[in-house]
Amino acid sequence: MSYHDPFDHEIKQFLKPKSQDVVLPDTVQMAVENALSSLPEQRSKKNARLNRWRWAAASIALLFALGAVMIYTVPTFAEMIRSLFAKDNPDIGLLRAQELGLVHNPHIKVKDKGYTLVIEEVVADPARVTLALQLFDKQGEHDRYKLSLGEQNTITIKDAQGNNVGSMYDMGYTNDFYYMVEFFSEPLQTDKITIEGNINNLGTGNQRTIEGNWNFSFDLDMKEANSKTRVEELSGTYTTPHGMTVNLKRIT
Repeated sequence: MSYHDPFDHEIKQFLKPKSQDVVLPDTVQMAVENALSSLPEQRSKKNARLNRWRWAAASIALLFALGAVMIYTVPTFAEMIRSLFAKDNPDIGLLRAQELGLVHNPHIKVKDKGYTLVIEEVVADPARVTLALQLFDKQGEHDRYKLSLGEQNTITIKDAQGNNVGSMYDMGYTNDFYYMVEFFSEPLQTDKITIEGNINNLGTGNQRTIEGNWNFSFDLDMKEANSKTRVEELSGTYTTPHGMTVNLKRIT
C-alpha cells in the first residue's frame, strides 16, 4: 500500500484555481498533466520531506509556465510585447540594427475618441525607415484593420531642412502591429529626420468612420546610423526570363 503525502493534495488544490484563470492551449495542458503524472509516488513517510521539496519545485515551475501562458493569451499583454525584432522576423537588417543600437523609442502615445495610437520602436538609416504602430481600442485590444493611409491619413518623413523625403505605408506582414516602412530611392544625406503623422480618420471598408486627432511628430538623430552605413556603387544589368531588365546601381 503506497503512502500519499497530504501535501500532494494541497499543491493540486493550489494550482487548480490558477489554471482556471486562463484558457490554456492543449499542448500546455498536456505538459502540465505530464509534469504532474511523472512525479514519483511517495513510498514511505521517511521520504515525505524529500518528495515535498520535489512538489514545491514542480509547483514553482508550473506557476512560471502558467504566468508565461497568461502573458501570451490575455490580449492586452499579448499586444504589448510584440516587436519589430521578434525571433520569427526574417528581416536581418532590422536585427542587425538592434545589435548596433540603432533602435529609437519615441514613446508616442496619442488618445482620442476611445482609441490610442502607440509607437514604441523605430529604426532609421539612409536606406529606409521602419516603425511599429499600434492602435488600441477602449478594451485595450489592438485593432489591425481600423487605420488606412491615404489622402486623409499620412505619415511623412522630412530631412533637417524640412524637405519632404518620403511617405510611409503599411507593409502588412504581421497582425500584431502596423508595419510602417519607407524605402528611399537615393540614400538620405541628413543628420536628422522628422517623422510626422497626420491621422484624423479611422475606419476602412464598410466600417463606421471615426474622426479625431491622432497626430504626432518626433525627430530622429541620424548621425550614428550614417556612421555605420556603407554604400557600394555597382554596375551591370540583369534580364529576367520574362524580359524585365534590372540595372544595378548600388548596395547599401
